[in-house]
Amino acid sequence: MRVLVIDDEDSLRGVVRALLIELGCDAVSFASCEDTLRGVRDRSPVPELILLDLDPPKVVRVRRQLAGLFPSCPIASINEPTMETAFAVLRAARDHRTRREQQLTTRLHHLEKMNEGLERLVCIDPLTGVANRRHFDDLLTMEWRRAARLRSQLSLVMLDLDYFHALNERYSHLGGDACLKQVAGAMAHCLRRPSDIVARYGGDEFVALMPDTDAAGAWVVAERLRMHVEQLQLPHEGSRCSSLVTLSAGMATSRPTADRSCETLVAAADVALFRAKQEGRNRTCADAVVPAIVAMPRSPRPPCPVVIADPFLAPRVARFLEIKRAELPPTREALQQTMSFGRVSAIGHDLRRMCGTFGFEALTDLGERLEHAVSQGERDDALRLLDELAWYLDHVQVVYRRAECATENTSQARPRAASELVVASRRAECATENTSQARPRAASELVVASR
Repeated sequence: MRVLVIDDEDSLRGVVRALLIELGCDAVSFASCEDTLRGVRDRSPVPELILLDLDPPKVVRVRRQLAGLFPSCPIASINEPTMETAFAVLRAARDHRTRREQQLTTRLHHLEKMNEGLERLVCIDPLTGVANRRHFDDLLTMEWRRAARLRSQLSLVMLDLDYFHALNERYSHLGGDACLKQVAGAMAHCLRRPSDIVARYGGDEFVALMPDTDAAGAWVVAERLRMHVEQLQLPHEGSRCSSLVTLSAGMATSRPTADRSCETLVAAADVALFRAKQEGRNRTCADAVVPAIVAMPRSPRPPCPVVIADPFLAPRVARFLEIKRAELPPTREALQQTMSFGRVSAIGHDLRRMCGTFGFEALTDLGERLEHAVSQGERDDALRLLDELAWYLDHVQVVYRRAECATENTSQARPRAASELVVASRRAECATENTSQARPRAASELVVASR
């Protein structure tokens, strides 16, 4: 509570200040009668209560002048018995304001959660659980601008299920929906870099967005997506290119610039997809020269943590992990050289606060252990935990798919016949997830045969 005391002499200011602080006033200022009336318009912040310690002849005149300047501020005289009443009214008003602020804060948090829930709904395809076209368009625009700033490459793969209309006619729309769920699940588990994401583009079309990926790496990913769908061995008796469900892929890579639109990348991938269909389907075509033969690496990757994250969180997850990677080297150096635990504590706090929202339980646990090491002053433990965190950030794999779709009965056998496809769709089973580890993307790991 801000209180301004106007008096004629300063001999009792100490006593008055002590009494006011005891009554709950946290900001008490004093001014003489002449000084206040001359500079009261410029006073900041505005007082919440004005007390007059003046001779009776001055009280009426000063009160009248101040009432015109501060119409909403209570004014009382220390010599009047109404002063205590003024304090009581002011306390009641303050308590009411505090309760109201708490109610508004609670309501604001509730509205923020409701708004986030609505944003999740409009970002996710309800059938397959991956990102929808709207969310993909937003991500593509954001990654295009980011790549233009960093002068990095951006790759895009457009995928279309072969003869899907015939599949719907053969196995009904229920069987087609079950097929789309399984295909989406297999492709979502192929893209495990935190910055990569697969989305349903529309109908039986999907799209994969891969920042910081060159043409050779994008070719490997496109072929991996195509092979994984074929390895599902879903029956398709209506297909004219295979007895199983297959897809065609069109790949494009670009180095974005500010004067070009991201639609050019989509158009290039679409042209490549059209060429793949013309050449017989169940294949990958690119908008540029690619290796004639690419042998996929067969050696499995080292065991790495896999996190199922909501597609709505894709841009926030990738950005958060990128920031933490950049923070680790200076934090480790400061801890080694100066025994400074401040940055370590800040990283631990951020991990506990944010990773629970993102679903990174391992990072939440690391944050708690880092904070414990800081509280105990254990530098060696903190350094070891920072190294563990660095390994995790470099190797963590993120699958962007709605959690209930990604975890729903993944041990169920794949349907082999039309009747099984219909049964699977009626039971609303999501895709049988491909749990094999994703292969490295680097061009050096490709086995390329020249043309």
